[in-house]
Amino acid sequence: EENINIHRISVLRAEVYRLNDASCKRGFRYLAVEEELKGKYEKWNSNNGFVREAKEDDSDDNKMQCQVAQAFSHFSYEKSGGEEMVVDIQGSNYVYTDPQLHTTLKMLGRADRGVPGFNDFFRTHKCNFICKGLGLEARTKAKDDSSLHS
Repeated sequence: EENINIHRISVLRAEVYRLNDASCKRGFRYLAVEEELKGKYEKWNSNNGFVREAKEDDSDDNKMQCQVAQAFSHFSYEKSGGEEMVVDIQGSNYVYTDPQLHTTLKMLGRADRGVPGFNDFFRTHKCNFICKGLGLEARTKAKDDSSLHS
């Protein structure tokens, strides 16, 4: 059995500032700010079912980054008991920025697509060795919709 080192992931902390601005309808606007992302930006998956697969000519580290991101989305679904999923994984190396959550209750805004978002991810996701090593269930869709909130 081979021992493989999987990097720890992190997410940039974002802060939101409310700025006074007389030119705006309500007299203010918001500005989201986070630390500068270092390195080459990659989009690993999206909130609408896009899942980037490792390409033949990717470096070994790039292939690993791709597999870690996909397994993280899958893990977040299983760990939450099928209630939530972290998607829209993007960033540089193992530092992610601007993730999106899908929830069964669709309570986190327009981009939270709920169960259809889960299904879009699982329709395109292919379990990798990390998913298998974590004991995640291979799926092609979310748990039976009748057991979830609508």
